[in-house]
Amino acid sequence: MLAWLRRLIVSVGIGGASYAFMLGIMVLSVVYDQEFEPIITFSFDAGRSITNWLDSLVSVPIGDK
Repeated sequence: MLAWLRRLIVSVGIGGASYAFMLGIMVLSVVYDQEFEPIITFSFDAGRSITNWLDSLVSVPIGDK
């Protein structure tokens, strides 16, 4: 029971930290639009490349089953 509760707390902590990080970037991008433009662009491009990489790992061409 204790291990299950510990895993739940860690999961909520990681999710909350990720959400807080995302919210912080969003607020900073609105408040300091010009100053944070390179950081926002880098974050967007990095996220897109990670998503494309993960998509390439799970996508299977139709003829290769």
